[in-house]
Amino acid sequence: MLHILRIGLTRPSVILFVSEFILIYLSVIFAAFLRYLIVSGDFWIIEDLLPNSLIVACSLSVALYYLDAYSTYFYMQKSRAISFWILVQAVALSYIFLSFFYYIFPSLYIGRGILSINFIVVVVILELWRIIFPLLTSQAGLIRRVAILGEDKLAVNLQKISTEKFAGFEVTRIIPLEESQNIQEIIDILEKEKLNTLIVTKETLKKLPLELLWKCHLRGDHLIDGLSFYEWLTGKVPCEDLRATNILFVYNPANLYFTRLIKRIFDIIFSLILLVVTAPFHVVIALIIKLTDKGPIFYCQTRTGLYEKIFTIYKYRSMVVDAEKKTGPKQATDRDDRITRIGHYLRMTRFDELPQLLNVLKGEMSLIGPRPERPPFTEVYKEKIPYYFLRHSVRPGITGWAQVNHEYTNDLEGTYEKFQYDMYYIKYFSLGLDFIIFLKTLKVVITGKGAK
Repeated sequence: MLHILRIGLTRPSVILFVSEFILIYLSVIFAAFLRYLIVSGDFWIIEDLLPNSLIVACSLSVALYYLDAYSTYFYMQKSRAISFWILVQAVALSYIFLSFFYYIFPSLYIGRGILSINFIVVVVILELWRIIFPLLTSQAGLIRRVAILGEDKLAVNLQKISTEKFAGFEVTRIIPLEESQNIQEIIDILEKEKLNTLIVTKETLKKLPLELLWKCHLRGDHLIDGLSFYEWLTGKVPCEDLRATNILFVYNPANLYFTRLIKRIFDIIFSLILLVVTAPFHVVIALIIKLTDKGPIFYCQTRTGLYEKIFTIYKYRSMVVDAEKKTGPKQATDRDDRITRIGHYLRMTRFDELPQLLNVLKGEMSLIGPRPERPPFTEVYKEKIPYYFLRHSVRPGITGWAQVNHEYTNDLEGTYEKFQYDMYYIKYFSLGLDFIIFLKTLKVVITGKGAK
């Protein structure tokens, strides 16, 4: 379970989130101080704003998260202008939310004068903090400097991925393990470069001298399995090292009966709730489809489900009628001319998937799981991708781990990449991982950005 919850939660990102939450809270109080200093000099009224400031801090922190301000990519931006613009967007979005929030809860209202001053104050403070923070993390030792023992394909991949320091790790070097190499030479390298974490790849582990393990243990070094480190860092199971037994023995239906039962109960309850809550959207979407494009509102298609059973999936039609009449089965592309005008928005927000709540109630799908593929494509992928059949050991879902971590793809290479995410989901199948996927899906729906 801890393995799942650590996805995307490195020490630097957690510390940054908490520290910025405190800074946002203090910036509101400071803005109030400036406001009352200018107007009346009466500072005691600030005490009444202390609990209300928490609402501002919460809304802005959530806005920053949904704009990927805590992702590794954000910190690797070379342009400070881009990061500054994202901060401005986050503050603006949080203020839009607060305007609705204050309308519903007027007792928690903070004046426009304070919020206006805070807009400038918080953007400046956060921008300065984001310039200083990476320097502090390096000096404080929050970025763990590691070495990889071995130089196989996994070692090279790990070095590429770990070049982004904000991942919490910095791969300093790859140490080849040669038969003629003196064990003391490896220890000397670790001591000279002050490395206390050693990642050992699978191939290296087969020929790793016990004496080296013992000496590293005496030094207090952290020894990490390369495969587990890769999974933790990427949220994927590398297919080149995948063995069917690794998944089948981990994902044991008998051992996970209770988890699957709870998941099924949640599926039924939340599907019914979502059908009721989204009822107005169903009416609006149906009317728009009918008014803007002649043809049926719904689109039915066969898909491969649990244990490769074929079922019919329901969607709101986002393409022109008879889109595959001339071409036969063909996957959609990002700029597919078969997609209707309203279809682009339905796909971007995933509202075209809403009718699949009926598939969930029928037990053919789950709210969360690997996306079901069409039978013709399933047969192709089973031939091209090793162990692809393992994908069908869980119920397919409306959204999944691959969908929230990878962009839409219609080629074999992209499908291979998404399959690795699916294998991670199956290997670490849990309600905790489902909850994380749910939060990430909300992010995609709200912002219209992210994987599809």
